[in-house]
Formats: sequence, C-alpha cells, structure tokens
Amino acid sequence: MTYFSVGDILDLFLKLYEKGPANLISRLNPDPRSRTKAAFDRGLVSSNWWIIPAVKERWNSKISGDPNICYEDHLLSTHFSGCKDLSLLSIGCGNGTHEIRLANSGVFSRVLGLDLAGGLIDRANERTRELGLTNCSFEVRDITKTPPKGTYDVILFHSSLHHFEPIRDFLLSRIAPILHQGGFLVVNEYAGPNRLQWRNEQIRACNELLRAIPKAYRKTAIPFYYKSRVRRPGIYRMKLSDPSEAPDSESILPVLRELFEEVEYKPYGGNLLHLLLKDIAHNFTKSDVETRRLLEELFRAEDAFLEQFGHSDFFYGVYRSSKR
Repeated sequence: MTYFSVGDILDLFLKLYEKGPANLISRLNPDPRSRTKAAFDRGLVSSNWWIIPAVKERWNSKISGDPNICYEDHLLSTHFSGCKDLSLLSIGCGNGTHEIRLANSGVFSRVLGLDLAGGLIDRANERTRELGLTNCSFEVRDITKTPPKGTYDVILFHSSLHHFEPIRDFLLSRIAPILHQGGFLVVNEYAGPNRLQWRNEQIRACNELLRAIPKAYRKTAIPFYYKSRVRRPGIYRMKLSDPSEAPDSESILPVLRELFEEVEYKPYGGNLLHLLLKDIAHNFTKSDVETRRLLEELFRAEDAFLEQFGHSDFFYGVYRSSKR
C-alpha cells in the first residue's frame, strides 16, 4: 500500500492547472463528506479513458456484443422488453445522463436519481425540463442518512457503488429493504483494488506500454509535460481529495454474488486502460488511422493481460433480489 507518491505532486499541479486554486482549497475542508461533495461538484474535466469513443465502443462490444449498443439499451432489450410502469432508483446519478436515457424508454413510469452534488442535480433537472420528461426527477440526498421511502423495481449504480463502505452492510441495510422482491439491481462499476492501489503486475504492464506510446500521445494538459510513468496514488492524497473513493471496492463482486442472484455478468477490463490513459486520453479521441492503430494495440494488450491474470477491474452486472 502506498501512502505517498511522487505522482501525487504531479496530480496536484495538473489539478491546479485545470481547475485553479479553489480546487486545492476545497480539499482542505476537515469534513470528509464535504470533501466528497466538492469532488463531484467540481466536475470531471480531467482527461480519462471514458472520453474516448473507441473505448466506449469496446465497452459496448463486451457488454452487448455490438459496439453501437450501449449497456442501457442492452439492459432494456434483454431484461425489460415489453415491460411498463416500472420504477427505478439511481444512486449517485451525477448529471443524470443514464437515468434520462432509461426514462425515455417508455418502460419506467418513475425514475428518481439521487446524488450529493447539488450542481450536478441542478443540471440533471434542467435537462429533464428541456426534454419535457415528467417521469424523471433528481434530488440532492445522502442515502446513508435519509433513504427514500417505498420500494423500487430497479436500482441502478453507475460508477457509484464503489463510493460506499462497508459494501455488505450498505447493501443489506440500505438497498435490500427498498428493492422489490424479485426486483433488479443493475451495476456498472469499478471493482478493482481498494483506494486504487494497483497491483504490481498492472503497474509493470502499464509502464511497458507507456514507453512504447509515441510522445505526441503522452502529452498532458500541462504545457511541456508528457506522461512517462504510471504510479499508484498515495492513500493520504486519496483521502484528502475524495475520502469516498473506492474504500471497499474489492468487496463489491463477492458481496453481490452472496446477497443476490446473478442474472448477468459482463467484465470489460480497465485493468490497464484505466491507468494508462489517465491524463492523456484527449490525445486518443481522434478517428485517424494512427490513433485507431495505437488503440487496437492497447486493447489487445489489455485482453492478453486479462487472460493471464483473470480479474477484471470493471464490470456490468444484473442481480435479482430473492428470499433467503
């Protein structure tokens, strides 16, 4: 476990350049919940793998079998075809992109999204008003303190379950009671090492790949700075920046399988791409031949890594509530 890393200093300068001094000041709040809220209210402007169209197509292919079919559409056609008047609760909804897509499907008569970040919730509600959606709403709420009333047919976690701890207690005390008997828990999630403490084999593989990437593709947002090494983030920096980041992520998959019936499980990697492309992903958003060639090489390297080591850090899964 790494408590302090040289990479923490580089991350500090990158965040100062991208977001200004207010970003650093917000991290000094003594209240962990306030630091978590501020982390998401600041927004996700960093260059990460999810901004790359070809990476999204890769996720789609691994989940739905088609690069043009996202997991929401796959979920609807696979599990809710012909359904009507279902209710959906999304926890950690952010700006509501996924929830709005599902609300537009005609399957759900009620979609409620919850998040701590008021700025994101405001944008989500504004978008629903623009689209004229009357079955979709968003609220600022901490589910660990004030859980919603009633029960839901579907509960969604999109990159949010890994922010809770301990996972088993959270799912038992907060989620199971509000999920209908036979209802579905849908998870699209990071389930890798706690606090992003990457395994040694991940670090070695990433740095080998990074050395082979042309310099122009390693340019960060900081002028004249090129990414040259992948490092584990320090625990102190993790807790200062966002205390909720992956405190018990390694428990997610085994606990889900213990408490619920697994209906569908689709791993889609991220063990190398997530680390490797952080801060340089903007260089890979082009659709030219060279960029596509480089990405295909990285995709093959990650597939080979997953075949050798077995565990996928990211997955999509559908789980059903059942009596025990």
